[in-house]
Amino acid sequence: MDDYQRRYELLALTLGLKHNTNLYYRMEDAVKEHKRDGDTGTEDEVMLLSTYKKMIEQDTDGFFIDENRKEHILSSLTKTLDFCNAPSTTASLQILESLKTNDPTSFLIVPLAYPLYSGKGHCSGLIIYKHGNCYDVVMVDKAKLFNHQFPVGLVTIYAERIDQLNHVLYLSNKFALPTIQPFEELKKLVHISTKKCVSRLNVDMSPQNVGNCVVNEVESTLKVALFNCQKSILSYSHSKPTLRPKWNSCPNSTLEMRKRFLKALKTNKHEQNKSFDYIFNNYYLKRKNHPKNVKLQQKMMKLEKIRSQRKNNIYKKIKYIVLKRRYNNIYKRNWRLYKRNKIVEEFKKDSRIVGINNEQMPPSIPQLKKMGDILTLPRQQRTEPSLQSYVVKQEKYFSRT
Repeated sequence: MDDYQRRYELLALTLGLKHNTNLYYRMEDAVKEHKRDGDTGTEDEVMLLSTYKKMIEQDTDGFFIDENRKEHILSSLTKTLDFCNAPSTTASLQILESLKTNDPTSFLIVPLAYPLYSGKGHCSGLIIYKHGNCYDVVMVDKAKLFNHQFPVGLVTIYAERIDQLNHVLYLSNKFALPTIQPFEELKKLVHISTKKCVSRLNVDMSPQNVGNCVVNEVESTLKVALFNCQKSILSYSHSKPTLRPKWNSCPNSTLEMRKRFLKALKTNKHEQNKSFDYIFNNYYLKRKNHPKNVKLQQKMMKLEKIRSQRKNNIYKKIKYIVLKRRYNNIYKRNWRLYKRNKIVEEFKKDSRIVGINNEQMPPSIPQLKKMGDILTLPRQQRTEPSLQSYVVKQEKYFSRT
């Protein structure tokens, strides 16, 4: 996959026009290209995070973050990229230790790709903060596949266990999916945490409805990280109204973010940029500006006014709950399940982009019933250096309870 195709994939996934079949989960490539110690992060992952960094660099009006803290955010994204490209656990450990204590603008974003029990793959995101003598790991998963009740959770890990935390994060994207169990990295983070469970944060997000988690979940993780700079989600009380992270308080902030992402994704190649504009204007804006969608958005904006008035009014509370449920049902029935699919089908058949719009469905991921199953394989069947290294490090750092 060349640079143009990779940028096209990232744009189509960000706009919800494709499923993640050509990025991260191409198992035939993953099996051929087991990563070894010293390998850097995937090109897809690095390009996506680099585009987010460029998007914030181009922010001159404080849309994402105010000017005073912009450099701190860019520094955190630089550390995130350095962490993804860390050649060794020693290098990644130094980056973890360099995080500033009790500073919401000092963080690492770590995308996690892992198999599910169904045999399919999934991606979610982590945000790493340093808090006192602990590390706070915020888990963001809009699909709620690991934490079935909430999209944003928290585990706290003592600084004494930073070596174990570092190895989980470092090894998470260094090995192909067939070598790990379902939710393996997330389970290990819970295992080394102080409470041995995930704490729920009073944060809600729209569900993951489209199969574009490899981009959408990382995007949502960045949104939560930026939102936490405005309002702390870690100390926010459960007795208060649930927080819903947004890119900005202005209307249609997601649409504005998409425009800025498109601008950051462009290169100095004019013809390629024209094709990106064509996709954005003819498919994403067509969906956003559909009369039914615009009408529903207007109703939702009125509903937000009712939400702000419902604090001490039981009638407003009931009205808000009833209308919110009704509008969500309208969206699912009349828009998401029909109009979006119709536009996506048009997108797949578009003659202007059909040459690079070749989706392949990924095969199911072979599963191991237990981590120990790797060790029971005949030695000749586990001669792959990356697999041997993986097993040795897992035994060393996670066999102790």
